[in-house]
Amino acid sequence: MNAGKRFKYLILLSTLLFFCGCDNFGLEEPAPPEDLKKIDYKIYGFELEYYNYGELSWKFIADTVVVPIDGEFNHAQNVEVEFFKDDEMTSKLSSEYGEYYIMSGNLIAEGNVIVESVDHDKLLTTKLWWMEAAEEFWTDREVEIIRVKDNSKLKGLRMKADRRLKYIQIDVHLGTQIYKPEEEDGNGSK
Repeated sequence: MNAGKRFKYLILLSTLLFFCGCDNFGLEEPAPPEDLKKIDYKIYGFELEYYNYGELSWKFIADTVVVPIDGEFNHAQNVEVEFFKDDEMTSKLSSEYGEYYIMSGNLIAEGNVIVESVDHDKLLTTKLWWMEAAEEFWTDREVEIIRVKDNSKLKGLRMKADRRLKYIQIDVHLGTQIYKPEEEDGNGSK
């Protein structure tokens, strides 16, 4: 056999070995585990901006986020969410825990949930959902709404509200209280 034919056979054999994976040189990827639910990542100092058709809807900020490989939602601790409309911040949420859903843009906040609007009105509850498609907050828990403009506190059960806390619907009204605003001292502080 001449040298040219041997070279062709050597190239053919090398190509077959390469494409068959018989000689992988230790570069193969390990087989994925049977239960992907046991794998996750932790991200510290996390910030995520969610855009709805090119417009910033919310910014999710958390100390720690756990990202599971197999799931859509991500669980976070010490959460702050800033809500936007027409490039202006409308309100800010804080909670102990939170989840965000990339595909829908929905959020869940739980544990000492406080939403404060740019007008300083407040919404207090234990668990709150943000429904991106409807652009509203929703809860089936007890809520307290503090209105600065009219010095009132409303308590209720099951609520829907817009991102500015201007339009609020409470299913079960538990009471309204008018409070006296804090007096300012001589230095202009409360």
